[in-house]
Amino acid sequence: MDQKTIEALGDSLYDALVARTPIAPLSAAHPDMTIEDAYHVQQRMIARRLEKGDRVIGKKIGVTSKAVMNMLGVHQPDFGYLLDSMVFNEGESVDMDTLIQPKAEGEIAFLLKKDLQGPGVTAADVLAATEGVMACFEIVDSRIPLALAFGTFLEWALFSHLYKRDHLEQVLLTYGLILIFEQLRSLLVGDDVHGVAIPAFLDASIQLTEVMSYPVYRLAISVICIVLAVALYYVIQRTRLGMMIRAGNDDRGMVEALGININMIYRVVFALGVALAALAGMLAAPISSVFPNMGSHVLIISFVIVVIGGIGSVWGALVAALIVGFADTFGKVLVPELSGIVVYVVMAVVLLWRPEGILKKG
Repeated sequence: MDQKTIEALGDSLYDALVARTPIAPLSAAHPDMTIEDAYHVQQRMIARRLEKGDRVIGKKIGVTSKAVMNMLGVHQPDFGYLLDSMVFNEGESVDMDTLIQPKAEGEIAFLLKKDLQGPGVTAADVLAATEGVMACFEIVDSRIPLALAFGTFLEWALFSHLYKRDHLEQVLLTYGLILIFEQLRSLLVGDDVHGVAIPAFLDASIQLTEVMSYPVYRLAISVICIVLAVALYYVIQRTRLGMMIRAGNDDRGMVEALGININMIYRVVFALGVALAALAGMLAAPISSVFPNMGSHVLIISFVIVVIGGIGSVWGALVAALIVGFADTFGKVLVPELSGIVVYVVMAVVLLWRPEGILKKG
């Protein structure tokens, strides 16, 4: 990775820290990034913080658990810097306004009475340099959107074990998780319905006729969906990451033989899918409100779209989504008494015509 790219990535992390704005994982846009590249990016970010008056007071070793290494797709611990601004003594308060998505982890801190300089540092050298050992909490703040992190965890813990099995098992696991999460939601936050206000700058309507208007917010959602569709097309068809995704989908074994971490590619794709689902819920909330099982109807329609489009076909899903949307909308207008079954009639017709779906992969 060239120096210009490293500096740009380091600056993006620093800007996200200052602005408290989540960003996508750097490896999603740069899947060929090596460990050495990542450390250079880290050093660039640390340099930016030092320019603002921060001070290095120690080092940190993380990701020492084998399970966490497997989840993140790495094979060795990582190393970082402890800065003066990161340390809070017992009894001090932490300003939550300076954090994005904080989590607390129990850690062990070594207080050194002299510096350790490698290479060749032994366990005896560490003991001789250690003045004391104490328990501490590390506040881990993530600049990666929570939905991406959650999707990464789910893929690693559950779905990664099912890729070589039948698609039905993945569907059953997904449905089981839906039931579990619904019950957890009910226990933790209750079953109340919550209204979500439309953002003020989109809370308006465009007058079409004297008696008819169309909400600006719905137009905004349409624009966002079009932008996302174009962005997905560009990523899948025009980027190195997309090339690896398509290759891994066609021949996983060959991709692995070429030295590409296909497990990480799958993890990135799954996490992005979870993030898009979360975004869809956020966009729909001001229109439909937030209520228990609000995703159930969408889930069924999603299955219908996959069946109509053909399993494994991105273009098929896009075409099927348009067909289902038109069928549902015109069905409610033209045959309201049958509007509940129009979509399923369309699915039945398509399956009779093409049992494998409109654009089945391969």
